[in-house]
Amino acid sequence: MWSALATTVAAVAALVVSVRALTIADETWAGQRVLNGQQVKLNEDSERRDQQVYSSRVAMWTTVSDVTSTVLPAGLDVHVQNRAPIPLHEVRVIAPLASHATGVLMLGDLPPCTIDTLRVAAPSDESFLRTPNAWLGYTALSLEFVETGRSWRVNATKLQLIDPNDPAADGVPLRQASRSRKSVGDCGEAS
Repeated sequence: MWSALATTVAAVAALVVSVRALTIADETWAGQRVLNGQQVKLNEDSERRDQQVYSSRVAMWTTVSDVTSTVLPAGLDVHVQNRAPIPLHEVRVIAPLASHATGVLMLGDLPPCTIDTLRVAAPSDESFLRTPNAWLGYTALSLEFVETGRSWRVNATKLQLIDPNDPAADGVPLRQASRSRKSVGDCGEAS
């Protein structure tokens, strides 16, 4: 009888220990899942940083220009800056037009450590889409380019990797005038 009681007590004690071990294992498993999720996020952030090592050094800003002449059409003064130590290829400016068409200006290649300044005008029978607070700068333009085999789009709010076969790149040709190029400092691999 004592032996049956001792066996029962031992079985209950083993059950209590097993339940506690199961609880600890469950907490450990939950902690491991959180840790795995954090590691995946770190890996994704690291990969994005590696991908954007050069593209994040590209900028564009634009102002609406009131200065015009017989050779300088009314339009936007666009500044495209490449502070990366590598050239940009297939650079193009994309602008929404008032007719809801897309205007495209092909700029070609942009050497490393340079800034191009140019006047961009809508086609003769068109105008650029109006934006709020245009006096702060015209923010509706996008810049697309290729570097190290990847295609990118940068605009006022984001830098994104794009499909190089995107048919949205076709559009109405924009007019260009007075393009100039200057060298910029602070250009290299250090981040």
